[in-house]
Amino acid sequence: MKTILKTSLVGVMALCVAETAAFANVCTELRPGWSGEANGLVGEAFNLVFSPGGVVLLIMVALAMRLRNLWFSVVISACAALLAAINVYTRFNPVGIDVEGRREGCIGEPGLAIAIFVLLAVATLCWQFFGPKRKSLP
Repeated sequence: MKTILKTSLVGVMALCVAETAAFANVCTELRPGWSGEANGLVGEAFNLVFSPGGVVLLIMVALAMRLRNLWFSVVISACAALLAAINVYTRFNPVGIDVEGRREGCIGEPGLAIAIFVLLAVATLCWQFFGPKRKSLP
């Protein structure tokens, strides 16, 4: 009985001093303002869409819809699809700090953000072909 108690006590002490995700403060590096709650679909979508790359993409989509230039819309759609593909890749092939962040809970599932980026790509192209036509100036 003493050896079982002694072994379990040593095991608990080893777990307490081990370098794990919670002790490594991974989320303070990844998400500096993280509140400690698990990040869900909506939270992760908000973080990805309103990241610097996402904001630039939103501005470019608005500009492409305003200018109604086909090639500009194709380039913006390709950028939105690329951003979605990067999110898919990092979802299925997490490496390094992303694995620790998912384990700790500050990185959530990017499914909703991927859907938003794909919809932006499709909407930009559909606006070119099916949106209201520009009136020519006299």
